[in-house]
Amino acid sequence: MFSKSSKYYYDAEAIGTAPYEESVKRLKRGVGKAHKYAKGAPGQAMQGIARTRLKQKLNPAEARPFSTHGKKSNRRSVWEISIKPFKDKHFAVFPLELPTLCIKAGSRIDDIVLDPFMGAGTTALAAALLQRKFLGFELNPNYAAIARRRMRRVLGLFYPSPE
Repeated sequence: MFSKSSKYYYDAEAIGTAPYEESVKRLKRGVGKAHKYAKGAPGQAMQGIARTRLKQKLNPAEARPFSTHGKKSNRRSVWEISIKPFKDKHFAVFPLELPTLCIKAGSRIDDIVLDPFMGAGTTALAAALLQRKFLGFELNPNYAAIARRRMRRVLGLFYPSPE
């Protein structure tokens, strides 16, 4: 994902995942003074969860109960995304979930999503389904036709056909 500004929009919660069961158990145990991250992770101020766990461990009278209900974990560096078959004649179509995650994380409704290599239109389709505007470029007329047909097939009458 690219941004033209150092101040960019990023919604980590939009692409968050359910916390691992082991992480939930570890969070409930709390952190003591001697724990290596008792004062926060290196290079970061102590996060709210760590502060709450430390408070629970050190001063139970002031501690609030810790709950993971409804909380999401940050998505990690490696994303597991299943591939899906694509019937049209395009050799490198990626799954719809990939651009969907990137668009959810990096844009708001009605923002514009740019795809400089549109191919089969996967990013354009994801943008439209997420109520974003999109601008795409494709030099191969066969791929551009595939993208137009795909958008029309999925979005139906609501997709304006430029043909």
